[in-house]
Amino acid sequence: GGVGPPPAPYRRARRRLERAEALIARCPCPAGCPACVGPSDETSSRKRLGLRLLGALDLRLQTPEPARAGTR
Repeated sequence: GGVGPPPAPYRRARRRLERAEALIARCPCPAGCPACVGPSDETSSRKRLGLRLLGALDLRLQTPEPARAGTR
C-alpha cells in the first residue's frame, strides 16, 4: 500500500491522452459519433467537449510529478 498511483501508469498517461485525442480529432464526424466519443445530442458537441477535456488533462500532466517519500 502507498499513497497515489504507481509510477508506471502515471508515465503512460500522457501517451494514452495523446492517442485518445488523435482518435477524436481524426474522426470525420462533425460532432461526435460512436467511433470517437459516442453519440452526440442536437444541442452540444461531445467531440468538441472531449477535445477540451483532453487538453485540460494534458495541462495537469505537465506539472512536475510529486516527490516520493524519502527522496529529494
